[in-house]
Amino acid sequence: MDSTDKKILDMIRVNARMPYQEIADRIGLSRVAVQKRISKMEKSGVIIGYETVMCRDDEHTAFLDVDIKSESYEKVIDYLVNYPKYITRVYKTAKDNHIHIVAVAGSTKELQSMIDTVRKECGDDIVFISGYTVKEIIKDGFGGADNVRKKSSDNERDGSVCKR
Repeated sequence: MDSTDKKILDMIRVNARMPYQEIADRIGLSRVAVQKRISKMEKSGVIIGYETVMCRDDEHTAFLDVDIKSESYEKVIDYLVNYPKYITRVYKTAKDNHIHIVAVAGSTKELQSMIDTVRKECGDDIVFISGYTVKEIIKDGFGGADNVRKKSSDNERDGSVCKR
């Protein structure tokens, strides 16, 4: 990956739908050259996907941090990765046996229900779980906007979803 690829990545990170021609015009390449570079980065795994990031008043996002017993780590990960709804991302962090989860639901009650189910199914395997709902989006560089000040008008989003 060279500096031109990095410039392309910087542009599509902000707007994944940016036309190849617009990218080409900005960096001085042909549209076909840009398309080939992006295709190469997709095939090599540098670009692993594209997504639509929404900000809707009828959705609630929560961030959860979970410490898992080392002997149960893979079991809990398998359960969470296959959880049928709400959980949109699961990240392994630098902390041993720790994951960060992003969950989205129609209400904080649905999020709490999901957390209660996870506790019921994995409670003996979890050392600690805490989470908070998103109250305001201040910046979302990956959602196609450099700065977003999106406050919740819903009093339901007032802090802690769970703590253990």
